[in-house]
Amino acid sequence: MTAIAFWGLTCEPETGYSQLVEQSFRLTNIAIDPKTTAKNGTRVSVSVQSGNNQFTIANLLVGSVEQCVVDLTFSEGEEISFTVVGSATVHLTGNYIMDDIPNEDDDDEGDPYFDAMERQKLIIQKKNPPISDDEDGDEDEEEDEDEDEEIDSDDEDDASGMDVFFNEEGEAVDADGNPIDISELIGDDEDDEEDDEDIDGEDDDDEEAEAEALAEIQKALDKKRKSIESKKSLKKPKIEELPDSDTDAPSENKVATNEKTDVSSAASGDQKKLSKKEKKKLQKQQKEEEKPKAPEKPIEKSTEKTNEKQTDKKQKEKKEDASSQKKVTKHPNGMIIEEVVEGSGPIAKVGSRVGVRYVGKLTNGNVFDSSTTGRPFEFKLGKGEVIKGWDIGVNGMKVGGARKLTIPPALAYGAQGAPPDIPKNATLVFEVKLLTIK
Repeated sequence: MTAIAFWGLTCEPETGYSQLVEQSFRLTNIAIDPKTTAKNGTRVSVSVQSGNNQFTIANLLVGSVEQCVVDLTFSEGEEISFTVVGSATVHLTGNYIMDDIPNEDDDDEGDPYFDAMERQKLIIQKKNPPISDDEDGDEDEEEDEDEDEEIDSDDEDDASGMDVFFNEEGEAVDADGNPIDISELIGDDEDDEEDDEDIDGEDDDDEEAEAEALAEIQKALDKKRKSIESKKSLKKPKIEELPDSDTDAPSENKVATNEKTDVSSAASGDQKKLSKKEKKKLQKQQKEEEKPKAPEKPIEKSTEKTNEKQTDKKQKEKKEDASSQKKVTKHPNGMIIEEVVEGSGPIAKVGSRVGVRYVGKLTNGNVFDSSTTGRPFEFKLGKGEVIKGWDIGVNGMKVGGARKLTIPPALAYGAQGAPPDIPKNATLVFEVKLLTIK
């Protein structure tokens, strides 16, 4: 795993922070804000919830233990929620992580074509070793005697040290793209053979190695050529021209007329040989073929009307589906607001006195409170007269509208709950309808 960027989150006291992990990260440090106004000795607890399980990851004390080092990794796609219990702001820090990128430099290892080329270079170097210092001195003397011989010897040295490349067709070429005969570079030289006769068996070994290398290179070239040909055949799609309907009609008519002429000519030529019955059959067939075909019946209007009705129904169904889709808003603090019915009256704002009907449930469906009849329940919006989840969820509603509010424990009754109806750390679900605004 490799660290790639800084990650951080600031958590306010008595607040929850929920998120879906989009990039894996690592939590390494938890610290109290140095500007906190909480009293010394105040205990601050930090916990994380993953799925249905909640775990405490740090307990801090203002003025004494204000920092905690941890090592926690959260993977991509995981749903988590951080909660701070206490009266101090807490900072969570760490870094994003990602998997190491594999090294792609060794792609040629194990390739028979690559191995054969490496062996070929070694043989060429062995066959034509670099010139020593003494030989350079001799060549300098020869240069003074004959400049033409020097040019020829330099050309031979350049040819011996030539780099070999292969084009897309698998043919050997030099650096400028000119074709090269590999056998000439590796082939036997009469002068070299005469000079090397005194060496015990080295020439024979070199020749065998050269022959093996040439065979391997030839095999590798054949494989590469086949792969290139197969790729080219795959790249070139087969193109089949479809005849146009307008151009086919006259050709069909020509074929039909030709068939008729052939039949008539054959009939006229063979009428002398046929009997009377056979002649009558031929005449009937010719008359039936010459008869004009009945025109196609036009499409009835009734079918067009039915098609139009079906399209209208589909469009209406699409509009109804679009209108029936509910707007759902998820907040980072874990609050979920679902717009069941959008009202058409005035909008509720902070400071407005609103009257509502509601039903409160636990996540298991048990109803713990409701106000569905009689005088509506009234409160001043945004002034702390109700739980925080209500101040957030009712804000922005229109008169006549209805919402479904899913409120996490941090925005409801928290860890203490409201016994006996509401247990500790309970998530609450409210169905709220706005009736009046004063």
